[in-house]
This record gives sequence, structure tokens and C-alpha cells, in this order.
Amino acid sequence: MKKLIATILILMIFCLAGCGEYGKAVFLSRADNEIGLKGVYRSPGKVTLEFDVKYEQENNGLYYDITGYLENRNKDEDQLYIWVKTDKYRLFPESKISFDSKARTISIDLEGGGSDIKGLMISFMGRQFGIDPESYSLLRYEIKPVKICRSGEHLYYPEDLFFRPKNGFSTSTDKGDIQRCLDGFIEKTGMILEQDTYFYQYDYQTNGEGSDVTVWGNVFVNGAAVDITDTVAYSGDGSVGYDQTYKTEKLPDPDTSGLIDPMELVPGIAEFARKNKPAKMLNGQGLIYGDCLLRYDRIDDVLYYRFNLNDDDYVNVDPRTGEILEYEFVTSNADLTA
Repeated sequence: MKKLIATILILMIFCLAGCGEYGKAVFLSRADNEIGLKGVYRSPGKVTLEFDVKYEQENNGLYYDITGYLENRNKDEDQLYIWVKTDKYRLFPESKISFDSKARTISIDLEGGGSDIKGLMISFMGRQFGIDPESYSLLRYEIKPVKICRSGEHLYYPEDLFFRPKNGFSTSTDKGDIQRCLDGFIEKTGMILEQDTYFYQYDYQTNGEGSDVTVWGNVFVNGAAVDITDTVAYSGDGSVGYDQTYKTEKLPDPDTSGLIDPMELVPGIAEFARKNKPAKMLNGQGLIYGDCLLRYDRIDDVLYYRFNLNDDDYVNVDPRTGEILEYEFVTSNADLTA
């Protein structure tokens, strides 16, 4: 009943709003969303987002001041992304986006585009907020390409390697030792590697005599992680044992030119995940999160983007067409009945 009343009130607001200062209202928000979004408006060739501090969320204390962020951010470190869906999602660069700090508005030049807005997503500081005009809801995502760091000539690893979930036994008191082991691994292994390798996960073990970390990785060719596994066992005493599996095989040479920017695919992946992931399996905020890495299957000769979502799920996508090739969303009876 409450949902019905809320929907009726929103529809009444739409009827009263009609065409205002920024054009026809395609989305009007309740005053409880965490980015302070007041409304989305459509005018010929343009979409305008209006923000208001009165619309910040009060219940859980979360509030991301996007207009304040745009005024003070470092553009070299963090880009603003906006996607608009007419027939399909289009990613608009900052050259097509204008910001008015006084009016607290963001406007997107659609360059013609379609007349109906079927979806919209805005990304800043690694967070995405999807706007669904049909359900009048604001959905939160955190999906982004893996940020890859490099050490020495051949060692590559995700920026958040230290913070990724680890296997093996550890306690909170081991945190400093884990970082020491990983720092040592990056320093020493970066000097002895002969082939580009992307390390993505580690196991940590400790006992009364010392500690050890084993780091797992794939051969890295033309910016793609290839499913040839290398392992490096790094001991707390400073020694490194390296298993160079790739030396037994001829390295592939995948063509990684002409690929779609993975950021262009984020809204479609987010919508696909929300349709396939049972709501009860999302956390209290309904958040879908994850990252994306270019991978190559040498057996089937398939290049693909791997979107790892919510720890246990994944979606593989053709990096040239955007077609979904394979996916898995893990469910269990316990998850669905909890």
C-alpha cells in the first residue's frame, strides 16, 4: 500500500511538473537519495541532472556530494562518466558534459540521440548510480576495470592486491606481516621474472617458525591475462621459489586491438546482474560491485572481458561486440530462504 501511494505521489509530481526550466521531467526523486539527485530532465538534444542538498539521504548517513566533488576533484585522478540509454547505453566523455555549480546541475549534450530516456547512470569516485525512470529508483553499483600496477620489467598486479580476500590462515594481528611478505615478493620477484606475469591472489600461512606467502598469477600478453598459471612462493626469510610454468608451452599472441572500453559495458552488465542475482543475496544496500580484466582462453582461442561480481559471480563479455559469452550467478537454498 505504501509503495502504491508513493508511486501515485510521484506520478502526480510528474503531472504537475510537466516541462520546467530544464525541459520535460523524466525522473523525479524522493528527498532521500544519497547523491542529492532532485530530478532528470529532457530537452531537445540535452539531458539535465539537478541536485539539491535537501535531497541527501538521512536514514543511514550516506551522502555523496557530487557537485562538491566536481568543484574540488583532480581530473587527472578521477574521471566523471555518464551513460544515457535511449536505444542502448552510450558513454559520454567530459567534453560533452557541462557543470553549473551555482545551479547545481549537470548537462549532457546528446548530439541528437533518441527522444525517450530509458536509463541513466552516473559514475564518480569509483561509484555508479543507476537511475531507472520506470521504477523511480536509484540503484548503486561499484564496477570498474582493474587498476594494474607494475614492478620491474615483468611483474603486474592489481592496485588492491594487499586488500583482496586471501586464502590460508591469518588474523588481524598478521596484517603487518602479510604486507611485509607481499612487499618483499614484489621487490624480489620483479627483478627475476623473465616473462610478463599478472599476479592476482595470494595464500598466507604463519606458524611458530615464521610465515610464508604464495602468490598466484597468469602469464600476461598484450595486456591480457592468459590462463597459463605461474606461482611464486615467497618465504618470510626472504627467499623466493618461482615455478615458471609458461616455459613448457609456446606463448600465444592474442590480438587485443580495437576493443570496446570496458567502462562502456558497465551499465549493461549492472542491469544484467541485477536481473539474474536474487535480491535476497545482495547486501542491505542492494549493492552490486566488482571489477573487470581482459583475459584470453588459449584452448578455445577466445579473448574476453571477465567481470567478477559480488565475490562469487562472473560475466564474460566479447570485448569487440559487447555480447555476453558466459555467466554464472551463485545461489543456494540457504541464500534464498534467509
